[in-house]
Amino acid sequence: MPQQPHTFVTNILQNRIQNLQINITDTTDTRPVPRQNRNSRAQTSSTTSDATKMSNRASVVLDPRALRVLRQAASPSLIRQIQRVNKFLFWCAHRDIAPADVSPPSEILLCNYFSTFSSKTTMEMAKAHSIAIRSWIEGRGFRWTGASLLDNIMKGINNAAKRTSPKTLRTPVHVDDLRVLVNKRVKSANRHFIACRNAAASTAFYGLFKLREILHDTNATENWIPKVRDLTYHSDREQFTLHLPRTKAEPSYGEDITFPCLDSHVDPDTDPIYLLQQHILINKLSSDDYLFSYRRPNGKLTRMKRSKFLEDCNDVWWEHDFSDEMTDYCFRRGGTRHYLVSGISSKIVKRMGRRESDAFLHDLNWEDIEAVISIHLKKLDAIRIAY
Repeated sequence: MPQQPHTFVTNILQNRIQNLQINITDTTDTRPVPRQNRNSRAQTSSTTSDATKMSNRASVVLDPRALRVLRQAASPSLIRQIQRVNKFLFWCAHRDIAPADVSPPSEILLCNYFSTFSSKTTMEMAKAHSIAIRSWIEGRGFRWTGASLLDNIMKGINNAAKRTSPKTLRTPVHVDDLRVLVNKRVKSANRHFIACRNAAASTAFYGLFKLREILHDTNATENWIPKVRDLTYHSDREQFTLHLPRTKAEPSYGEDITFPCLDSHVDPDTDPIYLLQQHILINKLSSDDYLFSYRRPNGKLTRMKRSKFLEDCNDVWWEHDFSDEMTDYCFRRGGTRHYLVSGISSKIVKRMGRRESDAFLHDLNWEDIEAVISIHLKKLDAIRIAY
């Protein structure tokens, strides 16, 4: 029976540790021992008992607490990949498929498995499962058997998903929405939280951040979010840079994200640099404090959580009759739309958002597309007149 995902991760980490352990019994000298007197025999017995103790000590496995800590070393993408492989293994075990037929699986078996995705999920999710299973199979030294028949199954999944659950575009955050947050009057006792919330909202919007890159709900990912010292100002270029300790593209070294200074593309009321400076000043943050943390009424510093941030933003917008609930991606999509409608090239916006494809352009609705086309046509007319 396949193991649970967390057990699967634990075994991977245990195997890595066991490879580092020293089995002293393997290095024991097996040559004949010459005849010894009583004193030397006692010395040999003492040495043997010491070796046995060392051998037992070396073979001790990690306790559950150490394994829980080691599990934190696994990246979220690795855990998701393991869960996808485990789902396939559970499916095979439930149907009593022989292990020899599972690794490697035939194309027919893969088609039968992925046909269970029909009308339940998108083709992108099915492909993510396919990539995880393929990596697992090829990592075991087998050849991937998926071919044209599996490709047709994927197309069928895509067509079924389109018919049953048409894609609905996420409602983007607009500059007017940010103004509502910033201009809302608050009690003085709550101003520390509000300053932090406004700075985080403006930063996520204009910096095209995913909220999980700057805000987290769990303590296990504290090292992934930026601190005050990660925000630097370059006087020669008049730019601010925020260093993200860890991103999906650069999990080891992180990335430096350049902030737009106040210009024609940034609303003065929602300027991220001004709001960040006000936030740091009001909450009296030091260089070692998390960038998005605030003071409680008792003076204790606490980190802003993503769930708390979204809940408070939606509460404010609902008071102003905003019917749609904003989620993580709405800030990133809203900032992308803002820059495109302002006339910035899609290639520059793509680079600003650290994107690898042009899929973000599909999130634009027809009104946004017409506005972008109109702006670029005006630019072409200006170029023709100039030349």
